Amino acid sequence: MTGPRTEPTSGRNAAASTEPRPWTPPQPTGADLVRQVRDVVADLPRFLSAPLLRPWHRTWGASHAEVAGAMPGDDLLPTAQYRCTRAITIAASPEEVWPWLVQVGCLRAGWYADDLLDNLAHPSARSIAPQLQDLDVGRWLPMSPTPRTATAFTVDSFERPHWMLWRTPTSTWSWRLIPLRHERTRLLTRLHTRYDWRHPATAALAVLLMEVGDWPMMRRMLLGIRARAEAEHHPDPPPPGDRRPLLGLRRRPGRLALMMFRLPLQAYRHNAGPAVGRTFLAFTHVGRRTGRPHEAVAMVLRYDAAIREAVICAAWGPQTDWYRNLGASPALKVQLGSASFAPQQRFLGEQEAFDVLVGFRRAHPHRLRLLSAVLGWGDLREDAALRSLVADHPMVAFRPVAPDEPDGGAGQNRTSESAGRPTVTGAHR
Repeated sequence: MTGPRTEPTSGRNAAASTEPRPWTPPQPTGADLVRQVRDVVADLPRFLSAPLLRPWHRTWGASHAEVAGAMPGDDLLPTAQYRCTRAITIAASPEEVWPWLVQVGCLRAGWYADDLLDNLAHPSARSIAPQLQDLDVGRWLPMSPTPRTATAFTVDSFERPHWMLWRTPTSTWSWRLIPLRHERTRLLTRLHTRYDWRHPATAALAVLLMEVGDWPMMRRMLLGIRARAEAEHHPDPPPPGDRRPLLGLRRRPGRLALMMFRLPLQAYRHNAGPAVGRTFLAFTHVGRRTGRPHEAVAMVLRYDAAIREAVICAAWGPQTDWYRNLGASPALKVQLGSASFAPQQRFLGEQEAFDVLVGFRRAHPHRLRLLSAVLGWGDLREDAALRSLVADHPMVAFRPVAPDEPDGGAGQNRTSESAGRPTVTGAHR
Protein backbone atom coordinates (compact mmCIF):
# COMPACT_ATOMS: atom_id res chain seq x y z
CA MET A 1 0.00 0.00 0.00
CA THR A 2 1.20 3.47 -0.71
CA GLY A 3 -1.55 5.55 0.87
CA PRO A 4 -2.78 8.92 -0.26
CA ARG A 5 -0.37 11.59 -1.34
CA THR A 6 -0.48 14.42 1.11
CA GLU A 7 0.01 18.14 0.93
CA PRO A 8 3.02 19.76 2.62
CA THR A 9 3.02 19.69 6.40
CA SER A 10 3.60 23.42 6.67
CA GLY A 11 3.04 26.39 4.45
CA ARG A 12 5.22 29.43 3.89
CA ASN A 13 4.44 32.57 5.81
CA ALA A 14 3.74 35.56 3.67
CA ALA A 15 5.72 37.81 5.93
CA ALA A 16 9.31 37.71 4.77
CA SER A 17 10.53 38.87 8.14
CA THR A 18 9.39 35.62 9.73
CA GLU A 19 11.09 33.39 7.16
CA PRO A 20 13.83 31.30 8.78
CA ARG A 21 17.32 31.79 7.48
CA PRO A 22 18.55 29.24 4.92
CA TRP A 23 19.96 26.11 6.50
CA THR A 24 23.71 25.75 6.68
CA PRO A 25 25.11 22.51 8.11
CA PRO A 26 27.46 23.09 11.05
CA GLN A 27 31.17 22.79 10.38
CA PRO A 28 32.90 19.94 12.22
CA THR A 29 35.23 20.79 15.06
CA GLY A 30 38.27 18.79 16.09
CA ALA A 31 36.22 17.15 18.83
CA ASP A 32 33.54 16.24 16.28
CA LEU A 33 36.10 14.54 14.05
CA VAL A 34 37.54 12.56 16.95
CA ARG A 35 34.06 11.41 17.94
CA GLN A 36 33.18 10.46 14.38
CA VAL A 37 36.33 8.41 13.92
CA ARG A 38 35.63 6.70 17.23
CA ASP A 39 32.06 5.89 16.12
CA VAL A 40 33.24 4.37 12.83
CA VAL A 41 35.84 2.26 14.63
CA ALA A 42 33.18 1.10 17.09
CA ASP A 43 30.93 0.10 14.18
CA LEU A 44 33.68 -1.69 12.27
CA PRO A 45 32.88 -5.12 13.81
CA ARG A 46 29.25 -4.63 12.82
CA PHE A 47 30.20 -3.79 9.24
CA LEU A 48 32.36 -6.91 9.03
CA SER A 49 29.84 -9.24 10.65
CA ALA A 50 26.68 -7.88 8.98
CA PRO A 51 26.61 -10.50 6.16
CA LEU A 52 26.94 -13.30 8.73
CA LEU A 53 24.21 -11.87 10.94
CA ARG A 54 21.85 -11.09 8.07
CA PRO A 55 18.85 -13.18 9.22
CA TRP A 56 19.01 -11.54 12.65
CA HIS A 57 19.80 -7.91 11.92
CA ARG A 58 17.13 -7.61 9.20
CA THR A 59 14.55 -7.64 12.03
CA TRP A 60 16.64 -5.82 14.65
CA GLY A 61 14.39 -4.57 17.44
CA ALA A 62 11.17 -5.59 15.65
CA SER A 63 8.64 -8.17 16.78
CA HIS A 64 7.27 -10.89 14.53
CA ALA A 65 3.96 -9.03 14.17
CA GLU A 66 5.79 -5.86 13.16
CA VAL A 67 7.82 -7.77 10.58
CA ALA A 68 4.71 -9.43 9.17
CA GLY A 69 2.54 -6.29 9.26
CA ALA A 70 1.85 -4.06 6.28
CA MET A 71 3.84 -0.88 5.67
CA PRO A 72 3.52 1.83 3.02
CA GLY A 73 5.22 0.86 -0.23
CA ASP A 74 5.20 -2.91 0.37
CA ASP A 75 3.75 -3.55 -3.08
CA LEU A 76 6.14 -1.34 -5.06
CA LEU A 77 9.17 -3.67 -5.29
CA PRO A 78 7.88 -7.25 -5.24
CA THR A 79 11.22 -8.62 -6.48
CA ALA A 80 13.41 -6.81 -3.92
CA GLN A 81 16.26 -9.03 -2.75
CA TYR A 82 17.03 -7.05 0.40
CA ARG A 83 14.17 -6.67 2.87
CA CYS A 84 14.45 -5.50 6.45
CA THR A 85 12.13 -4.24 9.17
CA ARG A 86 13.53 -2.67 12.31
CA ALA A 87 12.00 -0.87 15.27
CA ILE A 88 12.72 1.08 18.43
CA THR A 89 10.64 2.53 21.28
CA ILE A 90 11.10 6.24 22.00
CA ALA A 91 10.01 8.12 25.14
CA ALA A 92 8.46 10.94 23.12
CA SER A 93 5.18 11.34 21.27
CA PRO A 94 4.88 10.83 17.48
CA GLU A 95 4.42 14.59 17.08
CA GLU A 96 7.80 15.08 18.77
CA VAL A 97 9.57 12.34 16.79
CA TRP A 98 8.20 13.35 13.38
CA PRO A 99 10.30 16.53 12.86
CA TRP A 100 13.52 14.55 13.26
CA LEU A 101 12.53 12.40 10.26
CA VAL A 102 11.37 15.33 8.15
CA GLN A 103 14.74 17.09 8.24
CA VAL A 104 17.08 14.20 7.39
CA GLY A 105 19.46 14.20 4.44
CA CYS A 106 23.09 14.70 3.55
CA LEU A 107 24.03 18.35 4.19
CA ARG A 108 20.57 18.86 5.69
CA ALA A 109 20.22 17.70 9.31
CA GLY A 110 22.25 14.59 8.54
CA TRP A 111 21.25 10.96 9.12
CA TYR A 112 22.04 10.79 12.85
CA ALA A 113 24.43 7.92 12.14
CA ASP A 114 28.13 7.86 11.21
CA ASP A 115 28.51 11.45 10.05
CA LEU A 116 32.02 10.78 8.79
CA LEU A 117 30.58 8.35 6.24
CA ASP A 118 27.19 9.79 5.30
CA ASN A 119 27.32 13.54 5.96
CA LEU A 120 30.83 14.62 4.89
CA ALA A 121 31.81 14.84 8.58
CA HIS A 122 29.25 17.59 9.26
CA PRO A 123 27.71 16.67 12.62
CA SER A 124 24.05 15.70 12.47
CA ALA A 125 21.69 18.25 13.97
CA ARG A 126 21.04 18.03 17.70
CA SER A 127 17.94 20.23 17.49
CA ILE A 128 14.95 20.64 15.20
CA ALA A 129 15.70 23.03 12.32
CA PRO A 130 12.61 25.08 11.34
CA GLN A 131 14.19 25.72 7.91
CA LEU A 132 13.97 21.98 7.14
CA GLN A 133 10.42 21.28 8.29
CA ASP A 134 8.63 21.86 4.97
CA LEU A 135 7.72 18.44 3.59
CA ASP A 136 6.43 18.10 0.03
CA VAL A 137 5.77 15.09 -2.14
CA GLY A 138 8.69 14.85 -4.55
CA ARG A 139 11.21 16.53 -2.25
CA TRP A 140 14.71 15.05 -2.41
CA LEU A 141 16.36 13.62 0.69
CA PRO A 142 19.93 13.44 -0.59
CA MET A 143 22.32 10.63 0.24
CA SER A 144 25.29 12.57 -1.17
CA PRO A 145 26.28 16.23 -1.74
CA THR A 146 25.20 16.03 -5.40
CA PRO A 147 21.85 14.24 -5.37
CA ARG A 148 20.69 12.43 -8.47
CA THR A 149 17.39 10.76 -9.31
CA ALA A 150 19.06 7.35 -9.24
CA THR A 151 20.44 7.71 -5.72
CA ALA A 152 18.54 10.37 -3.75
CA PHE A 153 15.41 9.32 -1.92
CA THR A 154 12.33 11.33 -2.78
CA VAL A 155 9.25 11.78 -0.61
CA ASP A 156 6.59 9.57 -2.21
CA SER A 157 3.72 10.06 0.26
CA PHE A 158 3.05 10.71 3.92
CA GLU A 159 0.46 11.30 6.60
CA ARG A 160 1.68 13.52 9.38
CA PRO A 161 2.67 12.36 12.01
CA HIS A 162 1.80 8.73 11.32
CA TRP A 163 3.85 7.48 8.37
CA MET A 164 5.95 8.46 5.39
CA LEU A 165 7.38 6.70 2.35
CA TRP A 166 10.60 7.52 0.52
CA ARG A 167 11.61 6.07 -2.86
CA THR A 168 14.40 5.66 -5.37
CA PRO A 169 14.06 3.70 -8.63
CA THR A 170 15.37 0.58 -6.85
CA SER A 171 14.44 1.13 -3.19
CA THR A 172 11.57 1.98 -0.89
CA TRP A 173 12.09 3.21 2.66
CA SER A 174 9.01 3.55 4.84
CA TRP A 175 8.45 4.78 8.37
CA ARG A 176 5.56 4.32 10.76
CA LEU A 177 5.10 6.10 14.09
CA ILE A 178 2.77 4.25 16.46
CA PRO A 179 1.61 6.12 19.58
CA LEU A 180 2.06 4.26 22.86
CA ARG A 181 0.91 5.02 26.38
CA HIS A 182 2.58 7.77 28.36
CA GLU A 183 3.61 9.85 25.33
CA ARG A 184 5.86 7.22 23.80
CA THR A 185 6.31 6.13 20.19
CA ARG A 186 7.04 2.83 18.53
CA LEU A 187 9.12 3.79 15.48
CA LEU A 188 9.13 1.21 12.68
CA THR A 189 11.20 1.40 9.52
CA ARG A 190 11.23 -0.89 6.50
CA LEU A 191 13.72 -0.89 3.65
CA HIS A 192 13.28 -2.82 0.38
CA THR A 193 16.04 -2.79 -2.24
CA ARG A 194 16.20 -4.47 -5.65
CA TYR A 195 19.64 -5.17 -7.08
CA ASP A 196 19.47 -4.20 -10.76
CA TRP A 197 22.03 -6.49 -12.39
CA ARG A 198 21.41 -4.90 -15.80
CA HIS A 199 23.94 -2.38 -14.45
CA PRO A 200 26.55 -4.63 -12.77
CA ALA A 201 28.71 -1.88 -11.26
CA THR A 202 25.73 -0.10 -9.70
CA ALA A 203 24.26 -3.37 -8.46
CA ALA A 204 27.57 -4.45 -6.90
CA LEU A 205 27.81 -1.13 -5.08
CA ALA A 206 24.24 -1.54 -3.83
CA VAL A 207 25.05 -5.02 -2.54
CA LEU A 208 28.05 -3.64 -0.63
CA LEU A 209 26.06 -0.76 0.84
CA MET A 210 23.07 -2.87 1.84
CA GLU A 211 24.64 -6.14 2.93
CA VAL A 212 27.57 -4.54 4.79
CA GLY A 213 26.66 -0.96 5.62
CA ASP A 214 22.91 -0.84 6.14
CA TRP A 215 22.54 -2.48 9.54
CA PRO A 216 25.28 -0.57 11.43
CA MET A 217 24.13 2.72 9.94
CA MET A 218 20.42 2.06 10.48
CA ARG A 219 21.04 0.92 14.03
CA ARG A 220 22.95 4.09 14.80
CA MET A 221 20.29 6.20 13.06
CA LEU A 222 17.45 4.75 15.13
CA LEU A 223 19.43 5.19 18.32
CA GLY A 224 20.30 8.74 17.22
CA ILE A 225 16.67 9.63 16.62
CA ARG A 226 15.72 8.23 19.99
CA ALA A 227 18.50 10.10 21.81
CA ARG A 228 17.59 13.41 20.16
CA ALA A 229 13.83 13.11 20.58
CA GLU A 230 14.11 12.04 24.20
CA ALA A 231 16.61 14.79 24.99
CA GLU A 232 14.17 17.31 23.52
CA HIS A 233 11.25 15.72 25.38
CA HIS A 234 13.11 15.13 28.68
CA PRO A 235 15.80 17.82 28.80
CA ASP A 236 16.61 17.34 32.46
CA PRO A 237 19.31 14.75 33.24
CA PRO A 238 18.25 11.73 35.30
CA PRO A 239 18.93 11.72 39.02
CA PRO A 240 22.41 10.46 39.92
CA GLY A 241 20.99 7.20 41.26
CA ASP A 242 19.43 6.39 37.88
CA ARG A 243 22.44 7.08 35.68
CA ARG A 244 24.12 3.69 35.95
CA PRO A 245 22.70 0.50 37.44
CA LEU A 246 24.78 -1.92 39.43
CA LEU A 247 27.16 -4.08 37.39
CA GLY A 248 26.84 -1.57 34.51
CA LEU A 249 23.81 -3.33 33.04
CA ARG A 250 21.19 -1.80 30.77
CA ARG A 251 20.18 -3.89 27.79
CA ARG A 252 22.34 -7.03 27.85
CA PRO A 253 23.77 -9.02 30.76
CA GLY A 254 27.48 -8.94 31.47
CA ARG A 255 29.48 -12.00 32.52
CA LEU A 256 29.23 -11.20 36.22
CA ALA A 257 25.48 -10.67 35.94
CA LEU A 258 25.00 -13.93 34.06
CA MET A 259 26.99 -15.82 36.67
CA MET A 260 24.94 -14.30 39.49
CA PHE A 261 21.56 -14.88 37.87
CA ARG A 262 22.43 -18.44 36.87
CA LEU A 263 23.28 -19.54 40.42
CA PRO A 264 19.76 -20.95 40.98
CA LEU A 265 20.24 -23.02 37.83
CA GLN A 266 23.14 -24.78 39.50
CA ALA A 267 20.83 -25.66 42.36
CA TYR A 268 18.39 -27.28 39.95
CA ARG A 269 21.20 -29.14 38.20
CA HIS A 270 22.30 -30.60 41.54
CA ASN A 271 18.77 -31.67 42.54
CA ALA A 272 18.44 -28.86 45.05
CA GLY A 273 15.29 -27.40 43.54
CA PRO A 274 13.33 -27.57 46.83
CA ALA A 275 15.87 -25.16 48.35
CA VAL A 276 15.08 -22.64 45.61
CA GLY A 277 11.36 -23.01 46.18
CA ARG A 278 9.12 -20.94 43.94
CA THR A 279 11.44 -17.94 43.82
CA PHE A 280 13.17 -19.10 40.64
CA LEU A 281 12.24 -21.53 37.93
CA ALA A 282 14.50 -23.25 35.42
CA PHE A 283 13.39 -24.17 31.93
CA THR A 284 14.75 -25.81 28.81
CA HIS A 285 14.31 -23.98 25.50
CA VAL A 286 15.37 -24.84 21.95
CA GLY A 287 17.79 -22.70 19.95
CA ARG A 288 15.85 -21.18 17.06
CA ARG A 289 18.81 -21.58 14.68
CA THR A 290 20.76 -24.56 16.05
CA GLY A 291 17.87 -26.67 17.33
CA ARG A 292 19.94 -27.51 20.42
CA PRO A 293 18.43 -27.41 23.93
CA HIS A 294 19.52 -24.66 26.31
CA GLU A 295 18.80 -24.09 29.97
CA ALA A 296 17.79 -20.79 31.53
CA VAL A 297 16.60 -19.57 34.90
CA ALA A 298 14.35 -16.66 35.82
CA MET A 299 12.75 -15.15 38.91
CA VAL A 300 9.08 -15.97 39.36
CA LEU A 301 7.02 -12.78 39.48
CA ARG A 302 3.66 -14.47 40.10
CA TYR A 303 2.62 -18.00 41.02
CA ASP A 304 -1.01 -19.06 40.79
CA ALA A 305 -1.35 -22.18 42.93
CA ALA A 306 -4.83 -22.96 41.60
CA ILE A 307 -3.53 -23.71 38.11
CA ARG A 308 0.16 -24.04 39.07
CA GLU A 309 1.10 -21.23 36.69
CA ALA A 310 4.34 -19.26 37.07
CA VAL A 311 5.08 -15.95 35.30
CA ILE A 312 8.59 -14.76 34.39
CA CYS A 313 9.94 -11.67 32.64
CA ALA A 314 12.46 -11.22 29.81
CA ALA A 315 14.68 -8.98 31.90
CA TRP A 316 16.64 -7.60 28.93
CA GLY A 317 13.64 -7.02 26.70
CA PRO A 318 12.33 -8.75 23.57
CA GLN A 319 15.87 -9.37 22.31
CA THR A 320 16.54 -11.77 25.20
CA ASP A 321 17.74 -15.01 23.63
CA TRP A 322 15.49 -17.35 25.53
CA TYR A 323 12.43 -15.20 24.80
CA ARG A 324 13.17 -15.23 21.08
CA ASN A 325 13.68 -18.99 21.25
CA LEU A 326 10.35 -19.52 23.01
CA GLY A 327 8.67 -17.55 20.24
CA ALA A 328 10.06 -19.99 17.68
CA SER A 329 9.65 -23.23 19.70
CA PRO A 330 7.85 -23.80 23.00
CA ALA A 331 9.78 -24.76 26.12
CA LEU A 332 10.50 -28.45 26.60
CA LYS A 333 10.63 -28.66 30.39
CA VAL A 334 10.11 -26.46 33.45
CA GLN A 335 11.48 -27.04 36.95
CA LEU A 336 9.84 -25.15 39.81
CA GLY A 337 10.93 -26.08 43.32
CA SER A 338 10.53 -29.83 43.62
CA ALA A 339 8.24 -30.06 40.58
CA SER A 340 9.29 -30.82 37.02
CA PHE A 341 6.79 -30.78 34.16
CA ALA A 342 6.19 -30.40 30.44
CA PRO A 343 4.68 -26.92 30.13
CA GLN A 344 2.09 -25.01 28.28
CA GLN A 345 3.24 -21.46 27.72
CA ARG A 346 1.58 -18.19 26.86
CA PHE A 347 2.76 -14.63 26.31
CA LEU A 348 1.11 -12.04 28.52
CA GLY A 349 -0.45 -8.83 27.26
CA GLU A 350 0.67 -5.47 28.64
CA GLN A 351 -2.28 -5.06 31.01
CA GLU A 352 -1.84 -8.48 32.58
CA ALA A 353 1.93 -7.98 32.78
CA PHE A 354 1.31 -4.65 34.52
CA ASP A 355 -1.00 -6.38 37.02
CA VAL A 356 1.71 -8.98 37.66
CA LEU A 357 4.29 -6.30 38.45
CA VAL A 358 1.88 -4.40 40.69
CA GLY A 359 1.29 -7.59 42.68
CA PHE A 360 5.01 -8.36 42.80
CA ARG A 361 5.78 -4.83 44.01
CA ARG A 362 3.19 -5.16 46.75
CA ALA A 363 4.33 -8.62 47.87
CA HIS A 364 8.10 -8.24 47.42
CA PRO A 365 9.09 -4.54 47.43
CA HIS A 366 12.69 -5.20 48.53
CA ARG A 367 13.17 -7.86 45.88
CA LEU A 368 11.85 -5.53 43.18
CA ARG A 369 14.17 -2.72 44.30
CA LEU A 370 17.14 -5.09 44.08
CA LEU A 371 16.14 -6.19 40.58
CA SER A 372 15.64 -2.60 39.49
CA ALA A 373 19.07 -1.59 40.77
CA VAL A 374 20.89 -4.51 39.15
CA LEU A 375 19.01 -4.44 35.84
CA GLY A 376 18.78 -0.67 35.44
CA TRP A 377 14.99 -0.54 35.51
CA GLY A 378 14.96 2.69 37.50
CA ASP A 379 12.49 3.79 40.15
CA LEU A 380 9.36 1.60 39.89
CA ARG A 381 7.38 3.05 42.78
CA GLU A 382 4.98 4.82 40.39
CA ASP A 383 2.48 2.92 38.22
CA ALA A 384 3.55 4.91 35.16
CA ALA A 385 7.07 3.52 35.50
CA LEU A 386 5.68 -0.03 35.68
CA ARG A 387 3.62 0.48 32.53
CA SER A 388 6.65 1.79 30.71
CA LEU A 389 8.65 -1.23 31.82
CA VAL A 390 6.14 -3.86 30.70
CA ALA A 391 5.91 -2.24 27.27
CA ASP A 392 9.54 -3.24 26.60
CA HIS A 393 9.93 -6.31 28.84
CA PRO A 394 7.59 -9.13 27.76
CA MET A 395 6.41 -11.82 30.15
CA VAL A 396 5.78 -15.52 29.70
CA ALA A 397 3.64 -17.85 31.81
CA PHE A 398 4.24 -21.60 32.24
CA ARG A 399 1.88 -24.17 33.70
CA PRO A 400 1.77 -27.97 33.58
CA VAL A 401 -0.26 -29.67 30.92
CA ALA A 402 -3.65 -30.56 32.39
CA PRO A 403 -4.29 -34.31 32.83
CA ASP A 404 -7.09 -34.25 30.25
CA GLU A 405 -5.00 -32.39 27.65
CA PRO A 406 -4.30 -34.32 24.45
CA ASP A 407 -0.73 -35.41 23.85
CA GLY A 408 -0.21 -32.39 21.64
CA GLY A 409 -0.94 -30.05 24.53
CA ALA A 410 2.55 -30.16 25.97
CA GLY A 411 4.67 -27.25 24.97
CA GLN A 412 1.89 -25.40 23.22
CA ASN A 413 2.81 -21.86 22.29
CA ARG A 414 -0.09 -19.53 23.03
CA THR A 415 -0.60 -15.82 23.30
CA SER A 416 -3.22 -14.17 25.47
CA GLU A 417 -5.89 -12.33 23.49
CA SER A 418 -4.66 -8.92 24.65
CA ALA A 419 -0.99 -9.66 24.29
CA GLY A 420 -0.09 -8.28 20.92
CA ARG A 421 3.26 -10.00 21.58
CA PRO A 422 4.04 -12.09 18.54
CA THR A 423 6.13 -15.11 18.07
CA VAL A 424 9.71 -13.96 17.53
CA THR A 425 12.43 -15.41 15.43
CA GLY A 426 16.06 -14.66 14.82
CA ALA A 427 19.41 -16.00 13.74
CA HIS A 428 21.19 -16.60 17.03
CA ARG A 429 21.03 -19.64 19.25
